[in-house]
Amino acid sequence: MAGWMADFGEWLPYDGHTASGTGDQWHNRFTTRWHQINREVLEDRLGNDFVMFSRSGFTGEHEVAQVVWAGDQEADWSESDGLPTVLAAGLTLGMSGIPVFTHDIGGFSGGPRDQELFQRWTELGAFTPVMRTHDGLQKFENHHFDSDAETLAHFSVFSRIHAAMLPYLRELAREAQSTGMPMIRHTVLVDSEWEPAYEAHRQWMLGPDVVVAPIVAPGESRGTAWLPKGTWQHLLTGDSFTGRQQVTVDAPLGTPPVFIRADTHAVMTAAIREIWGN
Repeated sequence: MAGWMADFGEWLPYDGHTASGTGDQWHNRFTTRWHQINREVLEDRLGNDFVMFSRSGFTGEHEVAQVVWAGDQEADWSESDGLPTVLAAGLTLGMSGIPVFTHDIGGFSGGPRDQELFQRWTELGAFTPVMRTHDGLQKFENHHFDSDAETLAHFSVFSRIHAAMLPYLRELAREAQSTGMPMIRHTVLVDSEWEPAYEAHRQWMLGPDVVVAPIVAPGESRGTAWLPKGTWQHLLTGDSFTGRQQVTVDAPLGTPPVFIRADTHAVMTAAIREIWGN
């Protein structure tokens, strides 16, 4: 194996006992120690060529975490534990110093999920540092990337768009490693002097130059984004917008509201538009 998901083992009963103290003393710190020993084993056996996923942590987690995922979302649209909560998880983890984030496209628990949910989740997943799917608990009832030709074509487009972003993602990963700045950022981290940025909780920024405002409710065909200072273009359609305003755009399936800072990443932008247009 070249890595694993280090889950379940992070749990410590509050009334338990360890060699270093009681469960109440170690309850929060234990999860980061668990990830630390996982990482030490992987580094000892594999050097730097591995991937470790985790889903929990405490103060200092950023020192041992590699890729953190959002946990087991429900395979639905609920505001309490469904697709919308991925946004909150990504934003708060970034603000907590976690640099690399991912989530289960389609969700894990509950369900079964339908085609629209899976496709909207795919559109968010494409603009996440690590894009990955999950069968979910209801594996045989859930809609998957290859359940029908339409979904497969949609998934193909957005997986290739994600691949086209690799140079930018590597740039952000290097920045995270050297400065601690997360790859996924709340808009306020990019334009803190713009007061509305403090309310932009329904989107995230992938680095300083990409705004991702996904559709996270069923039946929606228009989406709203908060664009920080600067000039922006819709990443897929090329439409131009002035920053420091809230914009609403058409967002049918296959055209999520994603914006790129104008006059940046020209090669990547051209490649993405060619993939989307074809």
